[in-house]
Amino acid sequence: MKMIHRAEIVVFALLISPSTFAADFTAGSKFPPVSSEAVGPQTRPNGRFGEQVYNLPVGDRTIRAVVYKPAAFPAPWKIVILNHGSPGPARGSYATNMLATKFFLDRGYMVVLPTRRGFGVSGGQRADDWGNCNVHKHYQSGMAGADDVISSLNYFLAQDFTQKDGALLVGQSNGGFAVTAAAGNNPKGVAGIINFSGGISNGQSHCGAASVLDAYKRYGVTARLPTIFVYAENDTHFSPDYSKRMFEAYASTGANVKYVLLPPIGDGDGHVNMQKDIGVKAWTKPIDGFIASLAPQ
Repeated sequence: MKMIHRAEIVVFALLISPSTFAADFTAGSKFPPVSSEAVGPQTRPNGRFGEQVYNLPVGDRTIRAVVYKPAAFPAPWKIVILNHGSPGPARGSYATNMLATKFFLDRGYMVVLPTRRGFGVSGGQRADDWGNCNVHKHYQSGMAGADDVISSLNYFLAQDFTQKDGALLVGQSNGGFAVTAAAGNNPKGVAGIINFSGGISNGQSHCGAASVLDAYKRYGVTARLPTIFVYAENDTHFSPDYSKRMFEAYASTGANVKYVLLPPIGDGDGHVNMQKDIGVKAWTKPIDGFIASLAPQ
């Protein structure tokens, strides 16, 4: 049977409806120190959403992740792997994205926030080094990030408290680039890919733009999972023209992808504001629509 892939471009008006996030949701930014490298849970579940630190295997080492479970929904749960951007969490810190975490918890997903190799509390050398303006390694960078994403997913797919399908891979900025690279592997158990402001840049400079576009095109050659790219008009890293070019590169090989351009999100940088309350209000409608469009799992 021939697979049919589609590419859509959507421009959304800014939503002004109240936030759906519960006011009583708080997530600790400090966790008990973890010295063990043993794979598995490192702390006891804590709080309303069972906040818990895990060590996850990636190749011959481990990375740290924080996990939250949806209090209002019974197990087994579908999984969201929610990925940070770059420069990411500070040395010794965990990746956090509380507003997006709460969005997915409200929809019954268990949320995993891995701190990828070379970042924050996971430490070590960055696996996703993309080079510089003279040496471009954007494709390899995305694939290294994808290894962390898929390894995190596979660990939790093997647990008895999770569903074995219907997972979402979600990332912002560099994390969005990583989950799009992961889509090229069509990982088992995944229903869809959500790329918020995804790409690689050194601020407003795009000295490696051709390499980034080539990487997106190469990922799209094999990708078959439904994917959505979401950008804001006032993203200072990726202008509307550039974000559309990234989308078009990925879509040009037949990838199943939708492009959503939001109007300016707040004052200043829509790239950063995508993770704030005003950003969540802006992308709630298109993301809910995307999730609803996924094949029943």
